[in-house]
Amino acid sequence: MNIFNTGALPTTQSHVCLQFFANCCFFLVAHVSCCRKRSLEEENENLTQEIIAKRRTDENGAISALKRKKINQIEVDKISNILTTLHILITRLESAVQNAETFE
Repeated sequence: MNIFNTGALPTTQSHVCLQFFANCCFFLVAHVSCCRKRSLEEENENLTQEIIAKRRTDENGAISALKRKKINQIEVDKISNILTTLHILITRLESAVQNAETFE
């Protein structure tokens, strides 16, 4: 497989660089995603308090807060799925690099 269009197959060093780059990307995305997830979870806690406060006095406000909480929870679930997928991809990449190094 010719990744770099140089006419030669990538060397072991290229595999290691690719793995390092992928790990860096994973940790960057994981950090940003975890920060966003934490923010959404805090917002959900605030929305829960708002729902409890509004449930008897402002029914429409409580319903809109429930809808926002549901949307936030869906986004939290999406972030969790993205992190799981990235972790699987990194594991596969590490395995591919190890296989490439074994056969060289």
